[in-house]
Amino acid sequence: MQGSLARELADRFDEFGLSLADRVDLVELVPGEPVHTTLKHDAGTADCVLVFLPEMTASTSALREAYLSSSKVFAVGPRITERSSEALRLLGIDFLDATGNAHVRFGGVFVDVRGRRAPRSEPGATPLRTRRGVNLFSRKRSQVIFALLWQPQLATAPRRDLAFSAGVSLGQAQETVELLGSYGVLDEQGNLPAWSRPALLRDWAAAYPATLGSPSTAGRFRGDISDLTGSSLPLMNSGESAVTDLHTPETLTVYSESFPSELVRAKRWRRDDDHPTILLRHKFWGDQSNHEGVHVAPWPLVYADLLAAGDSRQRAAAEEFLEAHS
Repeated sequence: MQGSLARELADRFDEFGLSLADRVDLVELVPGEPVHTTLKHDAGTADCVLVFLPEMTASTSALREAYLSSSKVFAVGPRITERSSEALRLLGIDFLDATGNAHVRFGGVFVDVRGRRAPRSEPGATPLRTRRGVNLFSRKRSQVIFALLWQPQLATAPRRDLAFSAGVSLGQAQETVELLGSYGVLDEQGNLPAWSRPALLRDWAAAYPATLGSPSTAGRFRGDISDLTGSSLPLMNSGESAVTDLHTPETLTVYSESFPSELVRAKRWRRDDDHPTILLRHKFWGDQSNHEGVHVAPWPLVYADLLAAGDSRQRAAAEEFLEAHS
C-alpha cells in the first residue's frame, strides 16, 4: 500500500477510535492478500480477516475468498462507491475507506458513515487540516492539540508531560508538535503564542464533531439530568451542563474514565440513539484531579461540545463562554 494512502487510512482509524492488534502495518498490506488480526476499540475487540482492496467492490475475488474463510471480514481501500458499500453491508462485511465511509459493527461498536467524498481544494484556501497532505486533526493529533490549547505551556514542556495530558503515546505527541511547527503555528522557540491560538482553536473545534466528538464514540441516553450524585467515579461536565451560569441546561455531556454504570442505574437513564439528551464519553486526557465528585471539563472541550450540539442556543453560549476564556 502506498504511504500516502496508509496515512489517510490511519487517520480514519484514529477518527473512529479503531486500531489493529499484532502490530499490523498498513503500508505492508498487499492487495488481495488477507491478514488475520484483531480489530480493537475502547468498547471491545473482534478477530477478523483484514483485506486491502485497491478496487473496493463486492465482486473482488480476494474478498469472496476471505468471506468464505472467516466469520468476520474487514475491507480497507481508497474509495468505495455507494452501490458497493450497500452490497458489503448486505453481506455483513465491514469496511473503511480513506475518505471515512465506513461500516463497522462488533461488540458495543457500531460505526456507519455514508456519502463522504474526497475534499475539493478551493483556490487560495489552505486550511491547516489539508496542508501537506496530512490531516492535522485526526483523533490522536486532535488530543494533542486539545492539550496544547488547554495548557499552552506544554508546548515547551517535556514531551512525556504533553503525552500524559493528551492521553497519547510519546511518539504521537512529538509528531503533532513537529507538524504544528512546520505549519507555522508555533513560534521559533517552540511556544504556542497567543496570536496563533484562536485560529487553531477554530479549526480544531470545526473538526471535533468528526473526531473526538463523533456520535459513534458516545453513549446516548435520555433521563433526569438535575443531579449527578450516585457515582463513585470522578465525572467531568462539558457542553451546556458545564455552563449553568449562562443558562439552564437541557442536555448533559459527561466524561469519565470508565462507564458510570452506577449512575446510569441510579438515575434510571435509558438508551436513546435517536434523540438523546445525555452523552456519556470516555475521558481521554490525563490530569491529577482523580477525586470523586463532579468537575468541569477543560475549557476547550466545553467550547467544542457546545458548538457540536448544533443549535443556536448552545452556539450563543459557546461564544459567551469563549469570551470569558480569551
